[in-house]
Amino acid sequence: ITIDKCIFKNNYASYGGAIYAEKCTVTITNTRFENNHAENGGGAIAALNGVALTIKNCEFDRDYSSFDAGGAVYLFNVSSASIQNTDFRNCSASIGGAVASLISPVTITESNFSENKANWTGGAVFAMYRSLTSTSSNYYQNTAYNGGGIYADNLTSFNVNGGIFKSNA
Repeated sequence: ITIDKCIFKNNYASYGGAIYAEKCTVTITNTRFENNHAENGGGAIAALNGVALTIKNCEFDRDYSSFDAGGAVYLFNVSSASIQNTDFRNCSASIGGAVASLISPVTITESNFSENKANWTGGAVFAMYRSLTSTSSNYYQNTAYNGGGIYADNLTSFNVNGGIFKSNA
């Protein structure tokens, strides 16, 4: 599945307010997600069970999950997830205000997270099991009860290479 130069706005679902993907390859480029809502995981995108996901040059603004994880992006048991040159602003969820990753390897490169909020853990990013790498990415004014910028738990590998963490709480 390839998505390029699209706008997803004001969509709603139980999982993946705009996009729900399972057992496939998904590439999303130059796309804007705004005010998408999921009751459960993935206000904008839910990717599960074997998905290879690439998000590049995208914007997520005010996407949210009402009761679960991943205000913008929810990853569960994906084969790979790459987020590049993407901005996440004002997204919210109970866990992982912008991105929540469970049992999934995630690489975040040259991306910006600002003013995202999680009620519990991972104001910008929540990652549990598998791996998380953040390279040259910036985290500003994200909030959570634990882990304002990033919350990492039981990861096989966790690397932060460059980037700015400022005023996260």
